[in-house]
Amino acid sequence: IGVSQKVPWPGTLSKQAQVAEAEVVMAKADLAATELEVVEGVKRSYYELHYLQRAIGITEESKQLATRFSQIAEARVRANAVSQQDYLRAELNVSQLDAELVRLRQEVQSSQARLARWLHVSPDTPLSTTNGLPAEDVFASLESLYEQAIENRPELHAQLAAIERDRHQVDLAKLKYFPDVTFGAGWEGM
Repeated sequence: IGVSQKVPWPGTLSKQAQVAEAEVVMAKADLAATELEVVEGVKRSYYELHYLQRAIGITEESKQLATRFSQIAEARVRANAVSQQDYLRAELNVSQLDAELVRLRQEVQSSQARLARWLHVSPDTPLSTTNGLPAEDVFASLESLYEQAIENRPELHAQLAAIERDRHQVDLAKLKYFPDVTFGAGWEGM
């Protein structure tokens, strides 16, 4: 019968724990970076959709005004007050606004599909924005913006944790130069 126990060199286990802790910090930072990426994608898609919906409203108002102007120009052409060219320019303007509306509506569909992808809902889901956008905090100085950007960048935290992990791995490698100690006891009967 024999019993033996292998004991690592003093400090080896604590260095392995520090390496594992640094890897956990790196994983948390990667998760935070992914969360920020999703939030950015949702916000970007939402604001793009908001812009496009507002642009359609403004373009429709412009088209109504251009149509009224075209009707006025047509009446003035009949009365020989303006040339035919003015009427044709007004009609061209209405046609251009129609084409712009078609383009904007296609972009709205694409923007809705992008937002639906970020939100993990069906692309056929009708998504729209609110009339007003929430007020965002405005930074007082560029320096405070830099400080906040550095503070809130998970990628930087992950890189710092990787550096710390590598330092601990170097220390661990140095400790592994020393052999592990094995204690044993045995009993033999004849």
